[in-house]
Amino acid sequence: MEKIGNGGFGNVFEKEGEAIKYLNHMVRPREGIEHRFYREYEITKSLSHVDGVINVFEYGEDSTGLYYTMELCDENLNNLIEKSNAVPISEDKKVEYVLSIITTMKEVHNLDILHRDLCPNNILIKEGSIVISDFGLGKNLGEEYSRNTVNTTSFGHYGYTAPEQFNSLKEATKQSDVYSIGKIINYIMTGDYNNVNHKFSIVSSAATAQNEKIRYADADELLSAIESILEKLESTEFDSKCLESIRNNNYNNDIKVYFMKMDAIETYNNFRIPNYRSVLLTFMEHEPTHTKELIEKLKASMYNCQSFESYDNYSYIMYTLLNEERSKHDIDTLFLAGEILKYIAEDINRFNAQHKIKILLEKEHVHPKIKEMLA
Repeated sequence: MEKIGNGGFGNVFEKEGEAIKYLNHMVRPREGIEHRFYREYEITKSLSHVDGVINVFEYGEDSTGLYYTMELCDENLNNLIEKSNAVPISEDKKVEYVLSIITTMKEVHNLDILHRDLCPNNILIKEGSIVISDFGLGKNLGEEYSRNTVNTTSFGHYGYTAPEQFNSLKEATKQSDVYSIGKIINYIMTGDYNNVNHKFSIVSSAATAQNEKIRYADADELLSAIESILEKLESTEFDSKCLESIRNNNYNNDIKVYFMKMDAIETYNNFRIPNYRSVLLTFMEHEPTHTKELIEKLKASMYNCQSFESYDNYSYIMYTLLNEERSKHDIDTLFLAGEILKYIAEDINRFNAQHKIKILLEKEHVHPKIKEMLA
């Protein structure tokens, strides 16, 4: 047998065209682990009718130990994304993966089952399709004995596990799975589970909120939010409606989606539209977690500037952010704004930006490190 992976409490091998998972003998003596291994098989078996959940076959014991067999897949999502620098994944395929994961988890949640260990290592790829595996920390909310979580120090995978689950596995809910899916969406779209600079950013940011009340209730609600984004983006009238809202200085949820999908050319060209600058600042006020992404987009768009005067829009936005006395933005975001303002003042040699820096250096509320950088 060839070892092909590990998960939960076991090691996975390839044997005669199937995958076989053995309970790790190193953890077997611990109280309740054998029961948990069987429950992993039992929960997965109960989901055999759900498309996108791995098929399991036989549960038993041989000279090596307790095992169960399952379908053999090609690789896991983590390996696939890691290879994407050499073999790029198309935008359409990324969206397909996102939809497939959430659609599958919608069915799982509708059956009142939690996964509690969703991460790229536990999402497999078979013939280009998503297969969710490893329900080792799974929980059936509808079964009384399942409510007493087996004694285990496991809590999920770092980076993908919701904060309440870190405190106690028993505290995990469907919203904890939603948190994990939000991180997975970021990873699929950008290669970084913390990077929300993609077209689903508004959704993944809500899904991964520290406060459970802000997250979507379950995968069903999360799927509706993603489908709503896609419907808007596929509409031929979406962009024109958003631009009309900007002209009218009307900030709304569609504007959020539009700003996050803008490319560098659009970001620059839109300064010709009345109230664009004002609406950008409104977005930054209402969406501080997305402000840095938008500033990075503005920074990239500056290279399209065709006149010295066109830089003034950028310096005005950066100055306004830095001049806020009670800023909602973190120091990294403000530091980036300061770097852009300094670039315009020094490299472009705009007096307008130089004057704004002089004002900021006299303000008591401006962070000393930012002042040091601007001076």
